[in-house]
Amino acid sequence: MTSSPFVLYQIETCPDCVKVRRAMAELGIPYERIEVDRADRSAVRRASGQDSVPTLVDRASSRALHDPAAIVDHLIETHGRERLERIYPGGAAPGMVRIVARYFDECLSRLIEPLDERELRRRLNELDRLLADRQYLFGEHSLADIALFAQLARHRGELPGDNLRAWMARMMNRG
Repeated sequence: MTSSPFVLYQIETCPDCVKVRRAMAELGIPYERIEVDRADRSAVRRASGQDSVPTLVDRASSRALHDPAAIVDHLIETHGRERLERIYPGGAAPGMVRIVARYFDECLSRLIEPLDERELRRRLNELDRLLADRQYLFGEHSLADIALFAQLARHRGELPGDNLRAWMARMMNRG
């Protein structure tokens, strides 16, 4: 039996872990998933020398990566080129998709935890308006959608606006 080329140490509800899992699914990359106990991170520490999740171990190079953006870049570079359009649609510049994805990773997460309800609501209403004339943030599904989904998945029942709720339903249906 052949083992997967990657091992993902993760916590099911962690937004960064959700992003990495979704990107791997879109790119069609097989991996072994190891659930890390929030209170006992010894498994990820043994594998990588640190405690953070997600951590991706590339068995071929014995390399451990911790930053979600670096993980996605590594996956594309090593295994995902043939399905790249699944996260970088033809009409969108990959650099812009990455910038927007990084914004969701870094900025939106600060509004959600700890919750800045007023500012979060304002930004979500802007996203709802943006989605009025498109299915996904860049027209086609992209890494930016994956990053936004990762941040909002736990709050899907509380989203304002019909367009944002319809977008969330499309993302949920992608698997």
